Amino acid sequence: MTSFITRIFAVTTISALALPAIAERDLAVGGGIGTTGGHVQLQYRLSDNIQFRGEANYLKFEDDFTVSGIDFDAEPDFSGVGAFVDYHPFGNAWFISAGAYLGTSKIDLEHTSDQTFMFRGMALSRIHYGDITGKTEFNDIAPFVGFGWDSTFANDGHWGFEALLGATWYGSGDVSLQSSGGMYSDDPMVQMELASLRDDISEEIEDYEIYPVARIGITYRF
Repeated sequence: MTSFITRIFAVTTISALALPAIAERDLAVGGGIGTTGGHVQLQYRLSDNIQFRGEANYLKFEDDFTVSGIDFDAEPDFSGVGAFVDYHPFGNAWFISAGAYLGTSKIDLEHTSDQTFMFRGMALSRIHYGDITGKTEFNDIAPFVGFGWDSTFANDGHWGFEALLGATWYGSGDVSLQSSGGMYSDDPMVQMELASLRDDISEEIEDYEIYPVARIGITYRF
């Protein structure tokens, strides 16, 4: 949460410094919600067809899933900032967009229950394998393409509405996993099972490789 606040402060500061230079041009701010979580944004219209958009989004939640019979608590975190170019081919509200999200995109994993499961035919409990924790880290730069409808600069009023559909490519994800605090945490057999479990987790998180973006928001034009 602290890093997200820092990003918001940076975006706001840069916007405030740039405002005097572009105060007499088309500038708008906005915010909304969707599959990327909550977001705030700054828009600048270069022409009737080209607009630039910078934003900060916050998407962090708790989830759980089971892999190879092992229950995990998961905490996906896809908060960050983004920079985009919106092209309005007809000079109206319809547009296509390209850009990228930037930030540390990850899923923290933790298994700390008293669940008993099988390691190579042996029933092991938590006293044997300890705590299993890990992380899946995706690309720091995630390209985005999409299309939508944005009336910010397509009408004469101050208020506008935005709807956006698209996809972001986060990559396959790099999974790390470790066992600690158990009688057999460092045993080669347990380590081999963890390696197999990493492969299973990699398959489980494939849905995040290409992440769908669907969101709506409102804007205010200065």
